[in-house]
Amino acid sequence: MTAFVNSHYPQAEYIHIYTGKEETKVKILDRELTHTLLFDYSGNWLSTQTKLHTRELPENILPTFCASEYAAFKIDDAVEYQTADDEHYFLLTIKDYKGDKQDICIHADGSMDGEGGEAEDKRIHILTERAVNDFRIR
Repeated sequence: MTAFVNSHYPQAEYIHIYTGKEETKVKILDRELTHTLLFDYSGNWLSTQTKLHTRELPENILPTFCASEYAAFKIDDAVEYQTADDEHYFLLTIKDYKGDKQDICIHADGSMDGEGGEAEDKRIHILTERAVNDFRIR
C-alpha cells in the first residue's frame, strides 16, 4: 500500500488509515485534494475516490451535465472514482428546486449511463434520492 501511495501521490500526507477485516482505507491529502484509497486484504489497490469542487471537474464533465435534463439543478457535491477494473467516472450529487437530492454518474469520457430497462441512449442514471434544498450550480 505504501509503495502504491508513494508512487502515485509522492507529496501526499497521510490523514487516516483504517484496517478492516477484508480491506484497508487510506485517506491522504495531496496538493489540496483529499483522496480515499481502498486496498484489499493482500494490499492490492481496488479504487480511489477524490472529492472535487465543481471548478475542478474536467472540461468534458460540466458541459455534459449542462446539456442534460438536470441542467437547472445545483451541483452540491462532486466525487471522482477510479477503480482497478479501469472504471473512471464522476458522481455528482445534485439538488432540484423541491429540495430533493440525487446522484448522477458521468463517465470520464463525458457519457452518461442508461437508466434501468429504458433505452440505452438515456443520458443520466439516478443512483439515489435524498432530501435537501436549493437548485443553483455552485
